[in-house]
Amino acid sequence: MPSQIRGFVALVALLSACSETYVPTPLAVPDSAIALQQFEFLQGHAYQTEYTLKAAYPATPAFEHYLRIVPAPWIRCDWAGPNWQRFFDSTEGPTRTVYQQLHMWVNREANRTLMLRTSYFSDDNCDPVPLDDDQRVVVVEYFGVDVDDTITHLKLTRPSKSPRPQTVPDAEPQKMLCNPEQPSLPTSLREP
Repeated sequence: MPSQIRGFVALVALLSACSETYVPTPLAVPDSAIALQQFEFLQGHAYQTEYTLKAAYPATPAFEHYLRIVPAPWIRCDWAGPNWQRFFDSTEGPTRTVYQQLHMWVNREANRTLMLRTSYFSDDNCDPVPLDDDQRVVVVEYFGVDVDDTITHLKLTRPSKSPRPQTVPDAEPQKMLCNPEQPSLPTSLREP
């Protein structure tokens, strides 16, 4: 999965040669959001909103919030599946366990994509649940992208009948992801 995000960011970076100015889609954050930060990156071809919610794992309040407020003509696509993923990450310091879900919306009319990443972090012990209730939320809107190419590159599909992610993680596949040899995912999607 980490290579998918890196590949997507690289794809968007290649498309950022134009100097067109973009206005992000107005999306409210939940009232309970703390530590809110918003900024442009990729030379104005992306806009990131990040914040923290207090929510016990495996709750999905951010996903449910965006399901309610992302307007048409945005279309939600399945990307990484409905389950929480768990893996080690050491890209920004000591190794830690990451619990994450990834979700994607596309807007063909505007040549935009919207990525939602929700995550928790714990020590490197690969516990079945995080040690705290700090759900980190990152929402990135990419502008001027080839939506069909993104759908193909990330293998996005139309969602199943139930748009809600599974709330109870599947333990066996997650054990396989808790392997220090697994590639890790950057904890920030900011420009290097």
